[in-house]
Amino acid sequence: MNLAGAIARKSMRFAQRLASSTATGSMNSRVVIRRGGGWDPETYEYSPSRTTVIYDDPDTPDAGGIAGITVAQGGSQLDLGDEPQYFDSVTVFLPIDLVTQPMINDIVVVKDNPESDLIGRMFRVVNVPVGGRIAASTQLACTGIAPSREWTT
Repeated sequence: MNLAGAIARKSMRFAQRLASSTATGSMNSRVVIRRGGGWDPETYEYSPSRTTVIYDDPDTPDAGGIAGITVAQGGSQLDLGDEPQYFDSVTVFLPIDLVTQPMINDIVVVKDNPESDLIGRMFRVVNVPVGGRIAASTQLACTGIAPSREWTT
C-alpha cells in the first residue's frame, strides 16, 4: 500500500465527517418527504394512492426531519389554457446519512422554516445530484407552485 494514498484516504474521510457535521449544524428547517405510489400489502397490487414517508422525524411523526432550504425563487411560467401558472424553485439540503435516498418526483412538505411564507408549501423533487469528492449534504433541486393573489388563506 502506498503511504501517500493511505494519508489521502484518511484525510478525505476526516474532511467528509467535518463537512457533513458543519452542514447539518447549519440546517434551519424541518421537512417531510413523501413518495406516492407503491405496493399495497392488503390488495397485493400497485396502488397509485399509497404514500410512503421517505424522510421525517422518527420520534415525532409529521413534525419533519432537519433540513436546510434556500430562498424560493421564481422564474418559470407555464400557460395552462388561458391562465399562466408560476413556479418557484428551492434547493433542499438533507443530512448525508439518510437511510432512504430521495428520488425525482418525491414531494417535500415544509413543516418549519424561519420564513413563515414557506411553511406548509409543497415542492416536487426535480433533480438529485450525486457524486463529487466531498458531499456535505444530500442536495435536492425542487419546484412548486408559486403563491398567487387568487389563493385564499
